[in-house]
Amino acid sequence: MTLRRFSVSERELDVFLAELPPVCLWLMLWMAGLAMAFVATMTTLALIAVVATPAYASKVPLGENVLAPMANTVFCLKYKDDCKSSVENTVSFSKVESTLNAVNVEVNREILFDPSTTSTTSAIVEKWHVWPQAGQCHDYAVTKRHELLKLGLPAGALRLAEVAIPTGEHHLVLVVETKEEDLVLDNLRPVITPWENLPYHWIRIQSSANPNFWLAIK
Repeated sequence: MTLRRFSVSERELDVFLAELPPVCLWLMLWMAGLAMAFVATMTTLALIAVVATPAYASKVPLGENVLAPMANTVFCLKYKDDCKSSVENTVSFSKVESTLNAVNVEVNREILFDPSTTSTTSAIVEKWHVWPQAGQCHDYAVTKRHELLKLGLPAGALRLAEVAIPTGEHHLVLVVETKEEDLVLDNLRPVITPWENLPYHWIRIQSSANPNFWLAIK
């Protein structure tokens, strides 16, 4: 069986529309206008979403190379396995969520905070320690990174970062780069927090390619 192509001439269309009851014609025009308005609205919303949402908004914005903290250099001389280069630099949060939470809670609980040790403002005389009985922010951060490396997370996804807290004091945290966003493990907070939700001034961060090198944070 051969199918015949259906076509309507302009004259036949005019006759058809002329014979339609006014109510039907009005309804057809109203539905056509509604469809056009819907398409226009969705297009506008899509354009607004593209313009309003910056690319990689949930990632720490990286700048140029800067000097690494002296304490980081001293730490890497002692803990060489913690400072090896890495090819892989991201993880899936859904796969490591429980691991990150467990390590964050354990380290925050087991290390006693000791404010008598030096802060990162005097990094030239500072030493970072893994699993001290008592310590400062840097000890929490390097211990968390050390434990996550032991559990198989890639070194490039685990980056120490220096920030300034609202009081102006310098502070060290661990940033975990996931495919979704950059998350912070912080001894000042009981839960893991997206980096952009913290009231910190971001200063510098370890390179994902090599933890011996650091980058400025824009």
